[in-house]
Amino acid sequence: YYVNRQNELLGGEALYYQERRNNDQMLASLNSTFSHLVNKHHKYTGGVRLSTTKGMHYKTMEDLLGGTRYTDIDKFAANDYGPNSVEAQNDLTNPNRQIGVGDRFGYDYNIFVNRAQAWAGYQTEIKWARLFASGRIGGTTLQREGNMQNGLAINNSLGKSGTAYFLDGGAKAGANLRLCQGNTLSLGVGYEWKAPDARVAFASPQINNDFVKDLTNEKIFSAELGYQFQNNWLRANVQ
Repeated sequence: YYVNRQNELLGGEALYYQERRNNDQMLASLNSTFSHLVNKHHKYTGGVRLSTTKGMHYKTMEDLLGGTRYTDIDKFAANDYGPNSVEAQNDLTNPNRQIGVGDRFGYDYNIFVNRAQAWAGYQTEIKWARLFASGRIGGTTLQREGNMQNGLAINNSLGKSGTAYFLDGGAKAGANLRLCQGNTLSLGVGYEWKAPDARVAFASPQINNDFVKDLTNEKIFSAELGYQFQNNWLRANVQ
């Protein structure tokens, strides 16, 4: 508080402040599932899921800590290129904007994620085991929309980026083997290729629309093994 007030008396502005980093999510989804019991030994399931997410990322001024003035420029870029340079501007559509409490500043962008998935599964019961298998296939799109024209990326920060498309899916199979006298052995194996999360898909989302170079699906292999023992007074699991 003291430093801010003294600096303003000398013609400067607030050097210290509190900011709030917002990550607001707006989600809409549609799910439909199907289940068919052929008999007590065979069961089919399936479904589809559609979703769209808009992630709104921006900073707001929380407290000027006794100051009354703050200019929306990138202090690091100002040190490198000069305080009056184009590169120092966080938003060239509104240069040198004076920020008050509650105002957005620094960065303001949206991330759009659209997903469509279909899945199916099969389960069967035999005398000594339960067997299951499932699979899914789907698609994901990612896009950034900048609400500020950053001076470090004049032609690549304001407006919508290109769209990244990913085909994803996977499969899993397993069995629960009923051994003698309350002993059960569970095992399973799976493999999936998954679209990257939006939070790691962009190289510098606070500044520009660039995707990470050579962005591809994540490939995940999984395996599991478990043992269960159960009698009238004890139940134990190891996985």
